[in-house]
Amino acid sequence: MEQMPAAAPQKTRSKWKLILLLQLAILLFAGCTLLMKVAAQYDTLSWPWILLYGTGVLILGGYALIWQQFLKRLPLVTVYANRAAAMFWSMVFGFLLYHESIRWNMVLGVVVIFAGIYLVVTSDVE
Repeated sequence: MEQMPAAAPQKTRSKWKLILLLQLAILLFAGCTLLMKVAAQYDTLSWPWILLYGTGVLILGGYALIWQQFLKRLPLVTVYANRAAAMFWSMVFGFLLYHESIRWNMVLGVVVIFAGIYLVVTSDVE
């Protein structure tokens, strides 16, 4: 039976650490969409709208830079598969902040999304 080199567990741990950081970046993206939803409640070009919308645009710019770093360090398919987790975060924010209802089909959809992410992430583990 062939043994894995000692560096392989470290590489796997490092990959999971990057994926966790990627999820934090996706959480930031979902938070930005929340800012845009709050901004939509104000008149266009009013000061609250400018502040909220402008902050959202700045966050999106930072997110784009962070996204590029993940694309350099992880396989493209892994990064894009994880992007779907934004649906989960949007559902959580909608429930907590806007008291939107969560139906069984939404939960089922999130389970399918995370199962897909798990399959993609673990498929390229050597």
